[in-house]
Amino acid sequence: MIEYFAGVVLPTRVTVKPDRTYTLEICSPATSWLLKQAAGIARGKANKDEIAGKLSVKHIYEIAKVKSKDKCLVGVPLQEICRQIIKQCRTLGIEVQREDLDPVELKKFLDERRVVVAEQLKALADKKAAKMLRTT
Repeated sequence: MIEYFAGVVLPTRVTVKPDRTYTLEICSPATSWLLKQAAGIARGKANKDEIAGKLSVKHIYEIAKVKSKDKCLVGVPLQEICRQIIKQCRTLGIEVQREDLDPVELKKFLDERRVVVAEQLKALADKKAAKMLRTT
C-alpha cells in the first residue's frame, strides 16, 4: 500500500448495495497529477507546440508501476500502460527523453517555464478583467 501525503486528490469509487452496505475503493492519483508532480510543473501546455515539462523514461516506468495497481488496469501489460502515459505526456506538453535529465539544464528550463506561466496567467487575468468591465 502506498501512502500519499495530505492534499493529494485520490479518485474513489463508492458502490452501494441493496442491503445498504457499501464498498469504498480508493484508487491511485490521476495520471495527469502524477506527471505534473514528476515534471515539477503546475500547469500543462497552453499552446500547441509548447513544452511544459520534461521527464525521462524512468519516470514514466515508475508512474506506470503505480498505475498498474489500479483495478481498471489489472492485467494490462506494463508496456501498454507506459504507452498510454506517454500519450498523456504529449497532451500535457511534457517531453519524454530516453536519457536521464541533467539537473542543471532542468532547473534552468523550469525557471524559464515559471516566467512563461506567470506571463500567461497575467494575460488570462487581464482578459478576464476586461471581459468583466464590458457593458452590454
